[in-house]
Amino acid sequence: MILADKDIIYNIDNLASKHKILPVQLMENAGKNAADIIDKNIPPKSNILIVCGKGHNGGDGYVIARHLFSLGHNISIFSTAKPEDTDDPTSLNYNICKELGIKFKSKITNNYTVIIDAMLGVGTKLPLRDDLRKIVRMLNRSNAIKVAVDLPTGINGDSGEADEDTFRADFTVTMEIPKIGMYITPGKMFCGRIYTSKIGIPKFIYDDIKFDHFLIDKNFVKKLLPDRINYSNKGTFGKVIAIGGSVNYSGAIIFSSLAAVQSGAGLVYTAIPESIENTVSSIVTDAIKIPLKANDDGSIGYDNDELLNTINSYDAILIGPGIGTNPATGRFIKKLVKEISRPLIIDADALKILTPANKMRKNILITPHPGEAARLLRKNVNEINDRRLFYAGELIKQYGVNALLKGNGTIITNGKEYFINSSGDNSLARGGSGDILSGIILALAGSGMDLIEAASVGAYIHGIAGEFAGRISHGYSVSMSDILKSIPKAFECIFS
Repeated sequence: MILADKDIIYNIDNLASKHKILPVQLMENAGKNAADIIDKNIPPKSNILIVCGKGHNGGDGYVIARHLFSLGHNISIFSTAKPEDTDDPTSLNYNICKELGIKFKSKITNNYTVIIDAMLGVGTKLPLRDDLRKIVRMLNRSNAIKVAVDLPTGINGDSGEADEDTFRADFTVTMEIPKIGMYITPGKMFCGRIYTSKIGIPKFIYDDIKFDHFLIDKNFVKKLLPDRINYSNKGTFGKVIAIGGSVNYSGAIIFSSLAAVQSGAGLVYTAIPESIENTVSSIVTDAIKIPLKANDDGSIGYDNDELLNTINSYDAILIGPGIGTNPATGRFIKKLVKEISRPLIIDADALKILTPANKMRKNILITPHPGEAARLLRKNVNEINDRRLFYAGELIKQYGVNALLKGNGTIITNGKEYFINSSGDNSLARGGSGDILSGIILALAGSGMDLIEAASVGAYIHGIAGEFAGRISHGYSVSMSDILKSIPKAFECIFS
């Protein structure tokens, strides 16, 4: 699904105007359709307060007020500022509400069953003004059903950044196209359920617009997954290798390998230090094990040139799960990466070998969580989490590789296009979950998908598997086994 920033929205409005579609018509369409959506999601004859700003978001609010009023709801309006008396559609709809006898309130009270926020839209600038913060705090204290128009006040629709006082909506009715920031934390935490109100834009207008932000949903994934043809053999679906593990972290490489097996790879190889060969072999029975010479601490040693000589025979390669931090391991991994020309996923402690690069290496995908991204970018974790979209792009600029930034609303980018995952829940918030994700991506990349596609599809499947795992075990009790068992269900869900 396409996502929009404010520039795209303004561009759509301008193109509509060139085709004689007036702003007052767009506002009427937006408000009426939004009112219909709201009416279906609230009790009949609700006691509703609509808080309107002075811009076009407020104008949408006045149109919504008119139509909900005509549907039998008890409507009150609080205006944060009176619109200027001009021909602007916001002013026009303000005056119509006045003429209809809809109640305008001079102060906000706490006796409403529904509150509708129509204060600010795509033009929001953060931080919020103190007077708006005071209003938002007052609204958030109410037990009423809370509805946001286009965006909850306090969210930057381009980035997902959110003010410390942001309207907490139970659901949001966004206009025409969902906004990028509604699917990126922290912004997504304030939107609730998201509905889209179409405003009457002809499809041909989109032909002149370049979209570069997309939501990864079921339809998106279904189109990308390659067909499993019957006339095939194990080589048809990819020969992949996962390299990692150490005495202290054998579980990570086990999870990645099992995930690759469960995600469609034709042949899975697991290269591990000989110190954990028996442990891994007893659990990962579907993969071919390649024992590597080990350091004294049981991690992968430097002298493993045999793997170096065969590494490009694999269709996709994963390096990192459980490798540990032994310097000799790091030197070997760095030497190995220089030789690799095939699709390569770098995860976990292998990320520490990265150095800034001026040239883009399209065959490499890195998959840091926010803590690892903070270390790579020399920021703190809170900075990464507050501006996830921006820092996902910074990983590309500084390191010249494709990036997957893990988290609520995982972001995948090549620096030109951004893909935001819509699946997953807190069942995935535990150690080992990321190793499963890297194994899923490995299998998909080995099947012939490019790295951005494999990462996008992999993130979605991983999220759905996590959701299914949360049904097997309560969120408190989900194990990596639960998530691995749920991968087949995730694939089944996509094709059902």
